[in-house]
Amino acid sequence: MVVQFQPTMSSVAKNEIGFVGEPFLETLVVEYGPLQLLGRFFAAAAAELRNKGLHLRLGTLENVHGIHTTHKASWPSYPPMLDPTVTGVPENKSYSLICQSDDGQIGAVMAGRVYEGNRTLRDVVENQHFISEPDFEIKTPHRFYVDGHEIAAIRSPFSYIGALWVNPTHRGQDLARLLPALTRAYALARWNILYDVGLANDEMMKIGMASVYGYSNTDCKFRASGLGDTHDVTGRLLWIEREEIEQNLRHLLTYRFSQVEGRAVHGSADQHVGRI
Repeated sequence: MVVQFQPTMSSVAKNEIGFVGEPFLETLVVEYGPLQLLGRFFAAAAAELRNKGLHLRLGTLENVHGIHTTHKASWPSYPPMLDPTVTGVPENKSYSLICQSDDGQIGAVMAGRVYEGNRTLRDVVENQHFISEPDFEIKTPHRFYVDGHEIAAIRSPFSYIGALWVNPTHRGQDLARLLPALTRAYALARWNILYDVGLANDEMMKIGMASVYGYSNTDCKFRASGLGDTHDVTGRLLWIEREEIEQNLRHLLTYRFSQVEGRAVHGSADQHVGRI
């Protein structure tokens, strides 16, 4: 069963004033996962963003990478796994979520990609295909290593989400908690993922960003090299299983979205600066 949201006249009209990407709800097709849960969650999340003055848009890696290029002063680094000039990942296996205000200002973004085929995360890492797709030629090779046997249990299809950036003018609105849940929910609805993974460098781990992003598993260390600077990046590989993803969505519907359940709990405002 597939659920598709229908376009509205207001969203079509707004698309004429320079929005980036396509209207999210109007172009969304829920192909997999618990349809009722996902449908309610997407509608509630989009409504909360509208209450913050933001339109939710569905874009490409090129869109979000271009936004990074424009906002490097407040977004100093970008994950190569989501860099279209580095990854070679096809458009039908990647996406970005873009929050944009009525006047066209980008309020926040996050992106994701999916790894498919009969393989595990260990296979992907050991073959050095976590950053770039097989046979994709890049000028400077990147290397990615993970220390932890747990990655052998993470099997495809799984997603990687990252490139989370919140415009300084929109910080303090709890977007760093909402967008990761929304991004992995989209990967579930589109590709039927079994796991979602992310990265947090050592600095991010110290300030508790793994919890902000919604990840419960943080045991595996990673190291990445060849990222365009003079030192390796180290930190933790984060992951979450499909069952917990769904549990977290139910929790958000019950305790965050007042328009859905009639109750609201206001979480603390989390600051975020985009880093790997």
